[in-house]
Amino acid sequence: MNKELSSKITNANVLFTIFVVCLHARPSNLGVYHIVGTIADAAVPNFFVISSYLYFSSFCWEETCKSYFSKIKKRICSLLIPYLIFCAIGFLVITVKHLFKHEQLPYDIYSFQSIIRYWILGKGNPPLWYLTSLFEFVLFAPIIGYLVKLTKYSFFLIPLSAIACNSLNYSNILFWMPVLLLGAYCYYWERVVSAFFLKFGNFLMVAVIMLLILFCCYFYGLDNRNIWQYYVYRMIVPVIFIVVYSKINILPSSIVDNLKQYALFIYCVHYILLQLISPILKNISPFIGYAFKVIATIVIAYSIGVLLKIYFPRLWNILVGGR
Repeated sequence: MNKELSSKITNANVLFTIFVVCLHARPSNLGVYHIVGTIADAAVPNFFVISSYLYFSSFCWEETCKSYFSKIKKRICSLLIPYLIFCAIGFLVITVKHLFKHEQLPYDIYSFQSIIRYWILGKGNPPLWYLTSLFEFVLFAPIIGYLVKLTKYSFFLIPLSAIACNSLNYSNILFWMPVLLLGAYCYYWERVVSAFFLKFGNFLMVAVIMLLILFCCYFYGLDNRNIWQYYVYRMIVPVIFIVVYSKINILPSSIVDNLKQYALFIYCVHYILLQLISPILKNISPFIGYAFKVIATIVIAYSIGVLLKIYFPRLWNILVGGR
């Protein structure tokens, strides 16, 4: 992978981490949320595209079995162990929060099974579903890679999978099959994709910006995001950002350089921090409160990450999966 592409992927990874914080910090009574929420919803599909691309960029077909099991072993350290740790942290924070407010716990304290279930399923830190879904992808990724690299016309698997998978649950990895295929296609047929952008780049840039504006207008005020039109948006929005990133880096390098090492940590703790920050801001103007929650969450998560990395480097290494 060349340096420019690596820089763009890093930039995008930080941007979409910020998008996730924006998405989960949104106030339900703020009209502009519908625009912010629609744009921020681009985060997860783009994460899957990036993850798929990076997976195949280092997959060795000459040693398929060795490469496959090596990646599973690495993902246990980089995904499952951080998942269990941050689930436990979420579990503890939610428990203390309910006890402090004298509220009923969201699980049966006298049932070991209920406690373990609440912890393992990440009920105290819901955004972590992405980590387990990513691990599930690794289990069948070679099948996707094999099909995609057969022919450049494998592109048509993307719309076909969208038709087949759009009714599945959001947290089901198969729901995201179109964007996983897109990530694989961008790697194996990079020349085809690059040639297409080279030929139609300027037109595409204008077209995708207009398309994003149209999507924001169409979904404004829409509370039900489980309709097929929104599924189409989720599957198309990575293309929009691929086109944009083919021209420019969205975030300034100063922000990326500071946050890139802490992106996963911010993602894993942001929901917990929002649960602690939100009650403090309940009497503040919704818009000001929203902006403050986003900024405060990122700054606090970043600060904790810096301190952990400096004073507890071994723990930090475990928390971020050896990244």
